[in-house]
This record gives sequence, structure tokens and C-alpha cells, in this order.
Amino acid sequence: MTRIDWMPSAAPVDSSAAATVQVHGRVVHQLAEAHDIQLGVAAVLIRPMLADLIRSGTWQYHMGNRQYRLSQGPGGECHLFTWHAVGTPECDIEYYDALHPENECPAKHPLPDVPVPSWLPHFQDVATPPPGIASPWHQVLHTASELPVTLLKPALRYFAQYRFNLSEITPNTFALVFFAMASEARYVHGQWNGLPGSSFLTDSTGLIWQLSTTCQGSGKPGITGVLPPSARPADSPGLQRARRMPSSPYLASQRRPY
Repeated sequence: MTRIDWMPSAAPVDSSAAATVQVHGRVVHQLAEAHDIQLGVAAVLIRPMLADLIRSGTWQYHMGNRQYRLSQGPGGECHLFTWHAVGTPECDIEYYDALHPENECPAKHPLPDVPVPSWLPHFQDVATPPPGIASPWHQVLHTASELPVTLLKPALRYFAQYRFNLSEITPNTFALVFFAMASEARYVHGQWNGLPGSSFLTDSTGLIWQLSTTCQGSGKPGITGVLPPSARPADSPGLQRARRMPSSPYLASQRRPY
């Protein structure tokens, strides 16, 4: 008789578990690699993804290792999380996989407009989101996956400061900053000459973006910094170091090792 390891299962938790379950750091790397996005973006998608998939995804249970799989798409090809020790204090998320990047998903479903207000918390911030606030993780994931560049965390922080006068990026401002920067990123990439090394390019508002063809973990060029219009590109390394953002609990969590 053929042994069946993974069996269909009812959901062992409700959607509120997404806000409190421990998430292994490697899951962020796996999500970023699967969709060719930056770690700082992947880090704020995991908990909202879990909340949605708990409600709408497919659960399976493994009799041998007593693990659960939570997946979306035929055969779990779109998203798949592995849960360990559900219902115990040791419960955590240990693994993520996707069989294709989000921008190559064969299920071409139109995405709704980005909700306002929105909430995208860092995966290490264990907290229940405010009631009635949506988390546009799917829109962020799709946009980040299809961008021709990858947006690094320092660049996101400087863009938030110079474009919106925000001293920090919080769960309720991440979507605002990300989508504005993603829109400008396409404009900036269109000006790039394709040469290796670093390039300094101006967006539609006059901000100066630093593009580097060396971007660890991605085949795309990376946006490593953003400077105000008055800055001279030749001075950019010193300017970026001198204009450090004020410390905050949220930015501290962004700098945690993965």
C-alpha cells in the first residue's frame, strides 16, 4: 500500500495566530529569494500573508513529523509555509517556498487598489494589527517582484525622509513609501545606461538615486541610496553617512540580523 505522508487537514489555528506565531529568520531569505525581492520588503509581508492564507489557503498534516503545511495555489505552487508544533509553546514557522516568482504567476488575477490606511508590520514585531486596517501584502509582493530594480532598506528610509519628511517607516506608512518609490523606480531605471558599477540618476521630483549593479542576493540592480536635490553625486558616500536617520524601535527591528 502506498504511504500518504501529507493528509488534508482542517485549520489548526485561526487567523489571529499570524500575529503571534514565531517566524524563523530563514523564512525571510526564502521569501526574498523565491520572488527576487529585497529582505527589507520581504520582512513586512510574512505576517499579513499568513493571516490571509490561514483563512483561504489549504492545510495539510504530516503524520510522521507532525508538521502542518499551509499553501495557496494548485499543489501549493504560489505560496507554501511549513508550521512546526502547532498548538504548543514551541510553535513556529520554519520554511517558505514558491514554485514561481509572483510576477510570473500563471493565475493572472487583477489586484485591487491599495487600501488606505494599511498595515505591514516587521515579522519580528509580534503584535495584533489594529482592527479594520487592511494589509496589502499581495500588491506589494507583486510590485516588488516585477520591478526592474530592487529597493534596499537604506534607500527606502532616505526616500521616506526626503519625499515625505518621515523620520521613520512604520507599519502604517510602509505601503505609502513603497508604492511611491516603486513608481519612481521605473522612471529612474529608464534613464540607466546599463553600464556596470554605480550610477547616479534623478527621479521625477529631483531626488538623486544611487543605482548599483552589484546587489547581493538578486539579479537586478539595486537602489542603494537616495539623496536630496541639492546633493552632488560625487559627495554621496559622505552625505549618506552624515544624514543618519533618528533611531526608533521600528528601524531597530529593520536592522536586526536575518
